[in-house]
Amino acid sequence: MTSSYPIIIEKTEDGYYAECPFIQGVYAQGETEGEVRANLKDVLKMTLEDIKARGERVDLTDSVSLTISSLTVSA
Repeated sequence: MTSSYPIIIEKTEDGYYAECPFIQGVYAQGETEGEVRANLKDVLKMTLEDIKARGERVDLTDSVSLTISSLTVSA
C-alpha cells in the first residue's frame, strides 16, 4: 500500500532538517535536500512498520490539517 504523508523541510546552518509533523518521532537531517528526504523516508518506513507490528494504525484522513501562513509584525 502506498500513502503520502505531509512533511516539512527546513534549511539549517548544517544542511537540512525534515519532519513528518503528524507522526511523533519522525524526523531526520541531511546535508542536501535529497539526502534529508531519503533519510526521512527511511525513518517513516521504520516507524510505520513499528506501528503496524504493535497492531495500531495511522489514519491521517480526518486529522491532517496544515496551514502555511505568515504574520506581519512591526518591531
